[in-house]
Amino acid sequence: RSLHCISAVSLPIDLLTIYLIWTKTPRKTGSYKYLLLLMQICSALMQIHVGEFFAPIPLFPLTGTYCKGFLCQMNVPPHFCVVMFFFLLLACLAIQNICVLYRHQAILPSNHWLKIRNHYRGIIFLVYAMAVESMTIFVLYSEHETAGRSEYLE
Repeated sequence: RSLHCISAVSLPIDLLTIYLIWTKTPRKTGSYKYLLLLMQICSALMQIHVGEFFAPIPLFPLTGTYCKGFLCQMNVPPHFCVVMFFFLLLACLAIQNICVLYRHQAILPSNHWLKIRNHYRGIIFLVYAMAVESMTIFVLYSEHETAGRSEYLE
């Protein structure tokens, strides 16, 4: 229940932040504006997933969670909900790293040996993001047939 309250408060703030980034960011920021926008959208999606769709309840000291969200009521396996959370978390981290690299490239002198040309920069960002997100494929297929079907929790 507390996750729903947190989500109800943070979602309007996330939407306001998305609106402000879209409308109030100066044009001279270039593509960095879109990286910030993508990071904020990813953060809002992660908040919606954790607060409404997944709503995990940790089962300490066990390493597991009990799902009380909308997706689990629709009989989506808890393992898939965890994989979706992992995907969104990695997306936020990848975008944050790309933002740092983008700003790093912006302050480097044009003749510096670490400076990446503009037409290669997008390719490098895309390959990095795909490499980070590909880890979720392994997690998705690592599910055991008994995962999420505990006889003690039913």
